[in-house]
Amino acid sequence: MDRHHCDTRKIDPTRGTTLGDGSPNDQNRIEIGPTQLAMCEWEAADITLPNLVDMRSYRHR
Repeated sequence: MDRHHCDTRKIDPTRGTTLGDGSPNDQNRIEIGPTQLAMCEWEAADITLPNLVDMRSYRHR
């Protein structure tokens, strides 16, 4: 019991306001593309995540 609660953080402070694909990190979206599980697996495999914001803007041009 020498560890303080702050030493075992549950939230990763390195995560920003967007996910790796450029979409908002607000946990409020319908998955029509890669799921969080897929993104975690890609990150673990050191695969570059697609930037969905750029892909969507390209498609809508």
